[in-house]
Amino acid sequence: MRRLRIRLNTGFCGPHAGFLLAEADGLLAEAGIAVQWLPGNGAAAVVADMAEDVCDLAYGDLSALVMRLGHSKPGSGPQAVFVGFNRTPLAIAVPVAGTAQHPVDLGGRILTGHARDAALLAFPALARAVGLDARSVRIQPSEATLAEQVRQMIVGDASDGIFGFANTIIASLEAAKLNLVGSLRFLDYAEWLPDLYGNALIASRHLVEREPEVLRALVDAVARGFAAAVADPGRGVEAVRRVAPDIDLRIESKRWRGTIAREMGHPEGAVLGIGDAHPARLAQGITLLAEAMELPRRPGAAEVFTPDFLPPVDLRRGR
Repeated sequence: MRRLRIRLNTGFCGPHAGFLLAEADGLLAEAGIAVQWLPGNGAAAVVADMAEDVCDLAYGDLSALVMRLGHSKPGSGPQAVFVGFNRTPLAIAVPVAGTAQHPVDLGGRILTGHARDAALLAFPALARAVGLDARSVRIQPSEATLAEQVRQMIVGDASDGIFGFANTIIASLEAAKLNLVGSLRFLDYAEWLPDLYGNALIASRHLVEREPEVLRALVDAVARGFAAAVADPGRGVEAVRRVAPDIDLRIESKRWRGTIAREMGHPEGAVLGIGDAHPARLAQGITLLAEAMELPRRPGAAEVFTPDFLPPVDLRRGR
């Protein structure tokens, strides 16, 4: 049995249903793999901090991987092998009663978020796409929970917007019993950056180069787990509760269904299935990020993601 350490983007939650259903259904065991699931501190942070002495794979933001590779020598960094979100989940939550209806309206405003939040780090790309001078926006990093940041924005007028994933912000508010979701408007990066992808399973260079059959078996199990969890969201979240009995089943079920509709809802999924990415679209997104973030180099699409470990597309459709 090959033991692998996979660092998730957060603690166990609804959007991890595909991974944990693959485990609950015995797909990982059939593949000869036992996984140690490690909690992460954000979709961007787990990619930036990924090291082979810490974990074998990480589930994090694909844009963060582009940024990491853009500062690395070609062929030296990790590589995405399964794309969970075919649409970027990055967003900025703003007051629905405010005047910010478009990212260009954020000029001169104050935005808050965790210092290593994926949306915060990628903000220069959004600003470039809409013609906004990113320097005109004041960004204040915050250690408060997303729910508390929203409360401070809506009730205390402490900021004009909050970086995050829309479904994560909604779940955070519901868990904190703050009835403020209706007070928010989400400026989704996907509207202005349609070529960006979201979370992906990212493998170490060691696994890619030295243990390709182990990696192929893992990706096959994960892909089938995701397909099953999309086909039956309730059973997927039950698999999450199996390893995290304290989760709120209602909140996490809503979060997983929202993830399926939003982050996994790009039309290309009907053709490519779950886990794949269109090379031309991916390349366009990489170019945009490289230019906006002024990366030392622009990694190629094949360096960022390889579909070589994916099972046939018929096994990757959520029916």
